[in-house]
Amino acid sequence: MKLLFENWRKYLLKEDISPAIDEFKQCYEELKKQAEVAHRPTPTQPMIIETPYVGCTYNGEDILRAKCLKSFRYLGTGSFRSVFAVPDNPDIVLKVINVDNHGNGIVKREPKTAIQSNKEETQFGREPKFIEFSPKVYEVAEDYFWITAQRVIPMANAPDKDRVMLNFFPGFENHWGGFEWFVWTKALNSYVNYIKYGKWVTRHEAKALDIYARESDVGVAGAIKRRADQERDLMRGRTRPADVPPEDFDPAEEELASKQTFTSLKGLPRRSKSFKAGGLVSKAEAEHETPPWMEGHPKKMQEAVKDPNHLIHRLVNFVLEKDLTTWDFKSANVGYVIEGGENRFVVLDPVARMDKN
Repeated sequence: MKLLFENWRKYLLKEDISPAIDEFKQCYEELKKQAEVAHRPTPTQPMIIETPYVGCTYNGEDILRAKCLKSFRYLGTGSFRSVFAVPDNPDIVLKVINVDNHGNGIVKREPKTAIQSNKEETQFGREPKFIEFSPKVYEVAEDYFWITAQRVIPMANAPDKDRVMLNFFPGFENHWGGFEWFVWTKALNSYVNYIKYGKWVTRHEAKALDIYARESDVGVAGAIKRRADQERDLMRGRTRPADVPPEDFDPAEEELASKQTFTSLKGLPRRSKSFKAGGLVSKAEAEHETPPWMEGHPKKMQEAVKDPNHLIHRLVNFVLEKDLTTWDFKSANVGYVIEGGENRFVVLDPVARMDKN
């Protein structure tokens, strides 16, 4: 029974279905052992690397590529990882950490950011709440030095990207029959901010709140309360409003906050610091609303986003769950994977879309 379960798990994760990956794993482990032996401290050289990290270099002249990736086609290099096509499985790519700008790809300093990128992408590609908009992740090294994942077709390279996007997000059609990218991105951002702040706010207003919430360490709810209190203080003395608990009111902080300048956000409700983002407007309420700025757009576009089953509302959940940025959801940063003959919309490298600020 245990063997049967293990085989079924491997089937689901597509483990052991690529001989090329199996050969790469074996070669990689042997290379690591050789590096550890070669860099082991000796009485005459005690400061040599004790635990080497093996990966790719940006110039492509590393030992790993020369020994273990000869049959893998190089696809490109990002800030932290290099990507290769798997020769015997066109649906999978191999992502290996970058460890050095120049050299042999064996370094002492741990490439933490690259390893963390692989860890986070593995979470995106395996956890049920993230998998809908993430490429699936299959085999992963124990140390996260490399991972295998679904190969994504970027919208920028899709043969008919407008038609493909309209199939995913109906209603966002412009007057020429193409996909309205700007309006789609703006709508996505509007719904994210609507749920986050409890009010339709402009991009600049949301940015002002985000900066204040981050820099003053009060969180989104604290920023909403503080901004509403600032507006109130312009009209009367600086006193604690009835709906703000005494422990959440600090006159000294209010004095400092009043010196900040923000875009006016009239009508934002006051809440205590303990209030959690998302409670002002429920997801169900947001799904039946239309951003005010959409009134000048085609009726079918407005009606489409009112449908609670529209894909944009599930994408909003995904964005909020991992605090992703939406300003760069462009054709080069989103795409699709093909599963069972059907297309599935995904965010390309969602780790890179995370708001690190």
